[in-house]
Amino acid sequence: MNKITVLETMLAVSLDHGERISIEDDGSGTLIGSVEVGGHGSNRHISSLFVVSEFRCNGYATRLMRTVIERHGHTNLYLIAKP
Repeated sequence: MNKITVLETMLAVSLDHGERISIEDDGSGTLIGSVEVGGHGSNRHISSLFVVSEFRCNGYATRLMRTVIERHGHTNLYLIAKP
C-alpha cells in the first residue's frame, strides 16, 4: 500500500448555528475531513465529524478534534450521537 503525502489547509467557517472546521488538500482543494460545532453561550455540541475513507487512519480526525478542543475547550462540549 502506498502512503499518500498531502499538504493540507485547515479552515474554520462560521455558520448560523456555530462553525465548521475542515481540512482540505492544498493541491486539489479536495475535502479530507470536517467537524461541525454548534451551540451558543457556554454550551457547544459536535454534530458531525467525518474523514473521507481514503484519508482515514492518518490522524486527521484527531487533528480536527484537537482543534475543536483548542477553540471550544472553555465551554461545555457535548457529542450528539445518532443510533
